[in-house]
Amino acid sequence: MEKLASLFYKLFSSFSINLEKAHISKDIQFKLNSYRKEMNKECEDLVPYKTEIKFVRPTSIRHEIIKYRDKKLIIIMKNKKNQDENFIKAALISTEKSLIPNARRYIDNQLMRSIDLQYVKNLIVSNKKILINYFIDKCLGPELKDNEDLEETLRILQKLSERGVFTRILLQELKEYGMNFYPALSVKEHLNEPKAFYESLKDLANKEHQVDINLDFIGEHIKVSPILIGRPQVIFRGGGVDICPYINWIFKCEELGAKTAYLLAMGKNIVALKMVCKQLDLMPDRFKKSTESNFNVKFNSKQYKSRCTRYYFLNNI
Repeated sequence: MEKLASLFYKLFSSFSINLEKAHISKDIQFKLNSYRKEMNKECEDLVPYKTEIKFVRPTSIRHEIIKYRDKKLIIIMKNKKNQDENFIKAALISTEKSLIPNARRYIDNQLMRSIDLQYVKNLIVSNKKILINYFIDKCLGPELKDNEDLEETLRILQKLSERGVFTRILLQELKEYGMNFYPALSVKEHLNEPKAFYESLKDLANKEHQVDINLDFIGEHIKVSPILIGRPQVIFRGGGVDICPYINWIFKCEELGAKTAYLLAMGKNIVALKMVCKQLDLMPDRFKKSTESNFNVKFNSKQYKSRCTRYYFLNNI
């Protein structure tokens, strides 16, 4: 409906300033909400609110006005002549107010800001790639000036995005972490575990081809085991496919106290991942499949078909 409304207002925008504003706002809404829909497939309720944009005369308000109504985020904002600026401003506000909203207060400010910026960058690349240089120059540039920590965090988040785990693992776990405390006020101790979990994922972001890494993270609330199924010399041997090392490792993760396993594979290793899942599905009293998604990842400058399957360790929940 938003796309149709945008096209309708576009047809008649030359006849009225109000119709032109309606076209612009509907077009922005459509892009923001379409991307929201796709991200919610990767992580349920990652962005729980739809966004509605209302433009007003620049002289009628000093700052943007935010309202929540009927599970919608309503942004009342100045209509700038620069429509690139309008889109990026709306994207930033929408993200700050609707991305994992119940967990944000329990996450370190700089980490949360980095996540917001990465999410908006991914949104722009997905919907309006022509704006990426404008976003980097006008938005990222000033924030990165003299802030090496922010620059390094964004580098890691970009790598996690390229490998398909920015939303599927990092934001999934941060969203659920927040629900352990929401709606309580945040205290300093709440900030430690999300930051430590992010730090643990740096090894995944920086992983080199066919180098083994241990990604288990067993915190007080976040207890996860990302498992990479990807060593040909482990999987394909003896003229067949041997998944025993991975099944045994999953059992070990269960003993360590993990609540969730993320099974990750790309290319021909997806065959082995499917076989692992079949074995786990034969033990419904211990393992429960939660989500499964197929996507493309960028690794060593190449694109690969990939899969992520999420399981709960029922004995540890």
